[in-house]
Amino acid sequence: MLAFKEVPFLLLMSVPILQQLKVDQVEKVSHSLGYSSQQAWWKCVFPQWFRKLRFPILAVLTYGLSVVDVALIIGPTNPPTFAVLVWQWFSDPDLSLLSRAAAGAVVLFGLASLLIAFARLVEWLVTQYFRRWQYSGRCGWACRARACSGLLLHWQP
Repeated sequence: MLAFKEVPFLLLMSVPILQQLKVDQVEKVSHSLGYSSQQAWWKCVFPQWFRKLRFPILAVLTYGLSVVDVALIIGPTNPPTFAVLVWQWFSDPDLSLLSRAAAGAVVLFGLASLLIAFARLVEWLVTQYFRRWQYSGRCGWACRARACSGLLLHWQP
């Protein structure tokens, strides 16, 4: 349910980003370098788009961890999420629960910080892993297969 709620937000955030990137010009330059349309999007447009959409994605991750309204609407009879418990502790008239609510808010802040750090770590690992592929030029599997077949045809023992 939360994904259905947040996808339109990310799409709306993507519209001005894609306008800033001038995708038509990037595609023309990519095609002139020999990239296919799919390679142009994955190697040229996607990294720039993702870098500019990083903050909204992290905001969605943090919001998803601390959301209260969706959890109350979807499962009011289910065991509450931690964010709902903290909210209930804050809104309880018993003042003895206020210290528990404050500690819960600090723990929720720590969890959100750890989630952001983990997301950035995963992003860094993925970009480091695919960096060579991104800058390797237009040769993919099909190009390598053609090169190998050409070598086999011209191979002399």
